Amino acid sequence: MVDVTNIPLEQDTANDSPQRPSEALSHWLAAQQTLAATANLALVTIDADNDLQKTVANETSICQRFLNDPTKATMCAEFCGKARSRALIAGRPITFRCDAYLYCFAAPLQGAGEANSSVLIGGRAFLSASDYRKFLQHETSAGKRPDPKLFSNIKFTDLEEFERNQQKILTAASEILTQDFSPSPEETATPQTEIKSIAAGQSPPSQPLLTSLSSEQLESFFNGSFEHECREAMQLIGTRFHLASGALLMRNGRRMAACAAGGEEREALIGFHLDTGSALLNRLQIRQREDIAVALTSEELNEIQINVSCKRAEAFPLYIGEELTGMLLVLDTELDKNSQTELARLGQNLILPLELARLRSTVNDQTKSLAQWQDFAHLLATRANAPETYSAIVEKVVASLGAERVSLLIYNEDSKKLICKAASGVSQEVISGPRLGEGIAGVVLERGEPLLVRNLEEQSWVADRVHGNAHSSSFISFPLLSGGKRLGVINLTDREANQSFVASDLDWLKLFAPYAAAALERIDLHEKAQRFQLLAITDPLTGLLNRRYLEERFAQEIERSKRYQFPLSFVMMDIDSFKSFNDTFGHQAGDEVLRETALCIRKSLRNFDVAARYGGEEFIVVLPETDVTSATILAERLRKAVEQHFTSERSRHPVTVSIGVSSLSKALQNRHQVIRAADQALYAAKKRGKNCVVVYNTELVPGLA
Repeated sequence: MVDVTNIPLEQDTANDSPQRPSEALSHWLAAQQTLAATANLALVTIDADNDLQKTVANETSICQRFLNDPTKATMCAEFCGKARSRALIAGRPITFRCDAYLYCFAAPLQGAGEANSSVLIGGRAFLSASDYRKFLQHETSAGKRPDPKLFSNIKFTDLEEFERNQQKILTAASEILTQDFSPSPEETATPQTEIKSIAAGQSPPSQPLLTSLSSEQLESFFNGSFEHECREAMQLIGTRFHLASGALLMRNGRRMAACAAGGEEREALIGFHLDTGSALLNRLQIRQREDIAVALTSEELNEIQINVSCKRAEAFPLYIGEELTGMLLVLDTELDKNSQTELARLGQNLILPLELARLRSTVNDQTKSLAQWQDFAHLLATRANAPETYSAIVEKVVASLGAERVSLLIYNEDSKKLICKAASGVSQEVISGPRLGEGIAGVVLERGEPLLVRNLEEQSWVADRVHGNAHSSSFISFPLLSGGKRLGVINLTDREANQSFVASDLDWLKLFAPYAAAALERIDLHEKAQRFQLLAITDPLTGLLNRRYLEERFAQEIERSKRYQFPLSFVMMDIDSFKSFNDTFGHQAGDEVLRETALCIRKSLRNFDVAARYGGEEFIVVLPETDVTSATILAERLRKAVEQHFTSERSRHPVTVSIGVSSLSKALQNRHQVIRAADQALYAAKKRGKNCVVVYNTELVPGLA
């Protein structure tokens, strides 16, 4: 149970204007969508009439399907349907696990115990794999086949993460719902034309400053981009308070970095940041309840004057709950006590929507980045040969980083040399292949560390080795490694518009490198397989790989899957009643069945799958980058291919196969366990009557040590 008793559900409003609940609730509903996506939990607000406010944010597919099923909807009513009243009776957040084994919470959003309070219901996630398995067993009991849409959006978390996200969500709700969105008397008396003149940067009339944003202004912060809203906030603050210079800083990891700046020192402030050891940052970590400015000490002022020209500075810390989330830094501006209080309150009014905009931006960036990398990984996986893969890697770098000259050099372990395999903007022939430790690429690969050169004149050893036709003074050489294995180097120079490469380009290459390295390692393994074939590693009867090579290759694929977090599956197949077939029709007919079965296997597999004859009438297939679901589909296709082949008119005798499937997992960690699991699943398929596919799991096929 999350302890949220320290989260204020109400603020002391003795001296404040009365709050309009509908206004605050509308802001909360706008924030709810972002918080749900950030925490990867479902969120829904239930009003006093037990009705949904808007739609469920980030809803789970299980709940969507259940609510459309009259029978299952009655079960939902027993849990989420009664959660509002249970939370109000408890007067605090409650947690529960529903009939579908989903973990949820319900929390009053207004005063505890009030009958007309809205309640937030959230979660709807599995806390463990065992809960998920229980759900699956329940849905597939009595041979039922569940709707595939049931699994389109399922959420997994653990108890610690669930409690952490619950606390964060409830803190945000408290910040929004206790915010005073009603206009002050001064705001009400201010004509609209005067408000517009203030926003336009004109001098305000001699009336009290506005203490908070209007509903429309604050709503815009929930809808705009993070960068745009930071600039808008800084412009608003600067014009209202006539700041000489100032910056809005927000937390970025362990440091506080400027996300917007204005005034005379804008250019210097926009790159300003405070690191973990900052005296000012450390002083502001503990929240002060008074809405006042913090005057900087001489030591703290010196910290700023390293980068910015100023004589005085004040900091306005901005908190969400107890956490220091942002800061307004005001330079060379003298504010009276009332203005300081007004500015501090306005900053607090802005920090939550800005933080939500930042979280939403982070989620969007991660989603786009993941989609890009998934597309790229798919592109590499579908390349038919090494030259196409090399070209795809170079083309991706050119398109993403805007380099006019890019080359990919592959390391040859036998010669200890780098060989150019693909290039853009320069001929491959003119790129000499340095030995390990020689030239720029050779040194970079030997050290295993990327090299970023903004200006060649600053590093003479690099300038001496850069190709003579390069027009730019900026250069990147990036090693491609797999564990401790050296694979190659990517070189970049001559960026568009003669711009220099920067640290963010290295960050992009660090994300890119594992995908490129995985593709290069796959090529390397494929080339090794071709060399091994020259050493008679194939089975002479079927033409498939033999057992000795398969076990070696399987060990390599397991290592690669663990390194890159790729799925890996294994298929074991046995020809049904083969001994009886041999006894009846003779060994020559049996050999023909083995050859034709091998042909069916080859036609059914993809280019990068690895098939072998394991011995006698047994065959095995290693399926790299394939989860157990996809492996099961492939195994069923293989079973049907064999059955149809031997029941065709040109086949004299019907032949079928039984298949067992297993996959690398926490329970199956090494080659021996995966093979044994597939073998036990195969045995279960035989017991079921043969000519079928069985997937290993501990409940269906127990007994694996």
